[in-house]
Order: sequence, then structure tokens, then C-alpha cells
Amino acid sequence: MNYYEHPGDNRYYVFEYRSVEKSMNFEALLDEYEIEFEKLVEPETVDKIWMCKYAISKSRFKDALRANNLTESKYRNPMIGNKYARYAFVILMISLVLLAFYGYLVSN
Repeated sequence: MNYYEHPGDNRYYVFEYRSVEKSMNFEALLDEYEIEFEKLVEPETVDKIWMCKYAISKSRFKDALRANNLTESKYRNPMIGNKYARYAFVILMISLVLLAFYGYLVSN
């Protein structure tokens, strides 16, 4: 989860991004939804990685959460990365369901 209630002002939520691409995508969606925000970019240091934070009013939280979910889903990796393993898994599950259905028909 990359958002939390603002620690200093409970009227805002803070969304964090550690990737420039995700941050730019999220900002574009905020502009598209006409959501006002405050932005803080923390530079990369030796012990901390680059981070961008957006403070958004609680009154626009639903729209901001939708933009956040769209951003996260765009850059999400598939659960099974290998294309052939993914198809093998689907075929295995279909065959197990068919086998269970066949067992149900035979037992009656």
C-alpha cells in the first residue's frame, strides 16, 4: 500500500512513488481528473532512494485512489511471468474441473 493519512494534517492523504515512470503516470491521471495536489520530491541520497510524495485532500480521495490503482495496475508484473507456464496452468485447471465434473456424473 503506497498511501497513508498525512501525519501532520488529517485532512490529506499522502501517496508515495519510488519510480519516476509511475510518478509521472499518477500525476498525469491527477491532472486528467482535475485533482489538486501538493508534490514533494525527495532526491536520491546514499541511504535513501528517490521518492515522490503527493498530498491530496480527503474530499478527492476516491478519485485519487482510482488514479493510484490505474497506475499500479499499469506497471504490475503478471503472477506467472512465463507465457508457456501460464497456459499450462490454465490447461491444468480446466482439466481438473472437467475431471471433477466427470466424477460427479459417473457417481450419480
